[in-house]
Amino acid sequence: MTTMWPVGVSAETEVAGLHGAADIWLLAESAVAGLATVLDAELLLTEEERRRRDRLVRPDSRLRFLGARMLTRYALSRYAGLPPDRWRFGAGPYGRPEIVGGNRWALDFNVSHTDGLIACVVSRYRRTGVDTERWPARPEAVRLAGKVLTAREQAHLGGLDEGARRRTFSGYWVLKEAYTKALGLGLQRRFDSFEVYDSPAGVPVLSDPTLGPGGGLWQLGLLDVPPAHLLGVAVRRGEAEPPIRLRIRDAGRELMLPGDPRITGPAIRAERLSGLTGLGIV
Repeated sequence: MTTMWPVGVSAETEVAGLHGAADIWLLAESAVAGLATVLDAELLLTEEERRRRDRLVRPDSRLRFLGARMLTRYALSRYAGLPPDRWRFGAGPYGRPEIVGGNRWALDFNVSHTDGLIACVVSRYRRTGVDTERWPARPEAVRLAGKVLTAREQAHLGGLDEGARRRTFSGYWVLKEAYTKALGLGLQRRFDSFEVYDSPAGVPVLSDPTLGPGGGLWQLGLLDVPPAHLLGVAVRRGEAEPPIRLRIRDAGRELMLPGDPRITGPAIRAERLSGLTGLGIV
């Protein structure tokens, strides 16, 4: 199977473009079935991945599983120049997906999927994590605030009206999950053991007491993906390194079948949000 590249773009150019940047590839769930048929995506899966997919009961869960594997393989191939079916993956101690069998490009990736959207973030020489959810959060989810937010975060939430509270809780959740996924801990790390808040410049920042000297800095970002998704990303950067550029990319049009007339429907759009405070404003 051969990765289809846009005219004039090479893997060398793409991987060089990750210097000081992280790419966030977005794929609408509604596009997965058609792309999977055109690309013979079933052939990308290993036997173990097929068994995992087939154990899922719900058809939509199986479709998202296939879409996430398809997106991950095509995204990594964009930078490495390998055919998508060549990638093999393992898992860290708490389940974080990892490249096995050689990674001379020093790529790091993380994937998230929810009802309607699949996202894959790719970086180089740095850990990164991503989470996406439908938003605003349901009222029953917001009732978990006492278990997943710090006292200061809860106080901030408590001063908002119901609509703003649901939107802001979504922001806290996707940023915290993106960070713990980047660490490779996921839900093993208590969300109330670290804090997210807006800097004076209105940018979400992290306060984690477990990060000692040399622990590095973590850059957080929030994206609104219309019509109904919020995305959080966490990227590690060096102490003296300038802010990482977060590049939003449409996987269907730019990655899998670039320029193909069979890609129909509106392009995926995403807007970078300044911080948590803005989520409380209608």
